[in-house]
Amino acid sequence: MSALVTLVVAMPFLAALVVRQWKDEGTALTIGRVFALGYLAVVSVIAIVFLRDPALVLRHTSEAIPGLRARWHLELDGLSAPFLPLAAGIAAGVLLAAPRVELGKASVQSVLVATGCAAGVYCAEDLLLLASFWIAGLVPATVALHQSPNATVRRKLARMYDGYFVLGSIPIVLAVLVVGVSRASAGAALPFDLSEPTPIPHAYGPLVFFLISWALLTRKAVAPLHSWLPVMIERGPVGLAVLTAGTHLAAFLALRVLVPLVPEASRQWLPVLSLIALASAVLQALMALGQRDLRRAVGFVITSQLALVLVGLGARGAEGLHGSMLQMLSIGLVSLGQVLAVAWISARTSTTDLRRLGGLAAQFPKIAWVFFLLGLASVGAPGTIAWVAEDLILHALLVRHPFVAAALLAVTVLNGVTILRVFFQAFFGESKMAIDARVSDLRPREWVVGYAVIAAIAALGIAPQALIELRRSTVDGLVRALSSEQSLHSAGQ
Repeated sequence: MSALVTLVVAMPFLAALVVRQWKDEGTALTIGRVFALGYLAVVSVIAIVFLRDPALVLRHTSEAIPGLRARWHLELDGLSAPFLPLAAGIAAGVLLAAPRVELGKASVQSVLVATGCAAGVYCAEDLLLLASFWIAGLVPATVALHQSPNATVRRKLARMYDGYFVLGSIPIVLAVLVVGVSRASAGAALPFDLSEPTPIPHAYGPLVFFLISWALLTRKAVAPLHSWLPVMIERGPVGLAVLTAGTHLAAFLALRVLVPLVPEASRQWLPVLSLIALASAVLQALMALGQRDLRRAVGFVITSQLALVLVGLGARGAEGLHGSMLQMLSIGLVSLGQVLAVAWISARTSTTDLRRLGGLAAQFPKIAWVFFLLGLASVGAPGTIAWVAEDLILHALLVRHPFVAAALLAVTVLNGVTILRVFFQAFFGESKMAIDARVSDLRPREWVVGYAVIAAIAALGIAPQALIELRRSTVDGLVRALSSEQSLHSAGQ
């Protein structure tokens, strides 16, 4: 059973190699779709097994690599198991329902490789291995952007992404080096192993926290490191844009690495990090209000909500941590649905300029319903998983940080205003452009994916308790690590 974890990580890469062997674009896409659905089924079964047995842990380890003092160490537990279906579901949704122009052979390979890298980050229990998957996960997007047929994307977006690629990679590399050297000097046999009990010497804690925070703020597009993600969602490949936003590798880095490795620094500085994220969420929610392009407006709303995940982590209590983890699932699902809905509109009208759109509901009522329902889900309408997540985060904040809770509510309201504004502007009012009457509403595969996403959001909102129980031991461990008693103990090591 231990090799199952490695197989889960390897499967997307193997599928990408199989797709590479086919010259016919249609066959390559069909293979990608079949694999994505099969992979989603496999990891969903695994997640259900973990739901039934929250204490279950599957790990696969090798001997240490000579000279590196690192090893192949993968682990599936209650923290990582629910994220695998999220990444697999995003990949399957994109490959099934994205416009055909977005699904060339190279795009299918990119989506599969990015999914494999996300699975690697979720399962890695060795910091060097995790960092390798983290950096490798940035490569498919930069390759796709540089190969884009759109000259503007190649000249501007590709260069911007390259800059943030470097900006986000350097600190994670430096953090790995600092952790390795400091733990080796403290006597750790495997200084990169995240299950290694040898703590990081107290003097290195603030530096490690700063470096990892720098990496995760860049990856999570928190202001002032935010400008690349809304543009990526607007102009970049649909699949890679959704996988970048929806897989939450940055927040996972905080849960898996930051708090366990440097609990004292996290206890002291995580609230500051959450305030930076909150300010970013407010800023981007305000920027979303004035956007004239539907895709960019959605991009700013998604980027704003991504920052709110860190606000919940900064609350430090069990409710805040549970809320943040549920919010991660909500944002991943909503991002998939919203970006696909905008891509469907773009494919049918050749524009997402709100000044040219109007009256689309008359011809595309199903797309209108999908966009509207996902918009409600994105701002935490009752009955959705975001409603539960925001309720938990607000409960964690109201007693000790009421002004932060008020600001979080303000962000939700602002994003709700943006969603309603662009919805009514695009789908109602006077039609401003001629659209061929033969252009169809949702096709069957699009309809299935759109309403499957909505159903998943509703199902998780109605019955979130199983997910909460699955992560209870992880959350309890993080709460203990962030408590003053545990932190003082670590500081005395």
